Amino acid sequence: MISRIVKGAAATGFGLLMAAAPMVAPIAQAKTVTPGPESAYHYEWQNGVRTSGPTGTYHCISTTGSTACYKPYGDKIYVKDTKADGYSAVMRWYTDYGRWGTCRNPYKAGTWVVCDKDFAEGSWLNFRASRYDGDTGKWVNPESDLMAATT
Repeated sequence: MISRIVKGAAATGFGLLMAAAPMVAPIAQAKTVTPGPESAYHYEWQNGVRTSGPTGTYHCISTTGSTACYKPYGDKIYVKDTKADGYSAVMRWYTDYGRWGTCRNPYKAGTWVVCDKDFAEGSWLNFRASRYDGDTGKWVNPESDLMAATT
């Protein structure tokens, strides 16, 4: 359903969409979802490189302890840890062509990281801000609503 919402927004000229609907599956279940056998892509996990944060035109979404931003020009993902709680801030992202992954900020609260990606031109990137517990390997609630942007 989100795929239809995103494509419908593109047809109406909206460059950015934040879904109002809550997440359908709990975070723990979302981690186990995999693309179908027709997909040539595998889950991508990347620890970001420290940076001063995004500049120029970008789209951001936040939740408790995490801000995730996407800069379409250059396909840069930025993640800021906004709470000293022992968890890593992350962006969980999904393309409309089957590529998906996580950009993690493994540093302390108040820091930004950047993950440099190369997404297909003319595609959609759906993403969420979340947190990750590196000690247990589990996602931490709450996770943000879904945001989508053209790449």
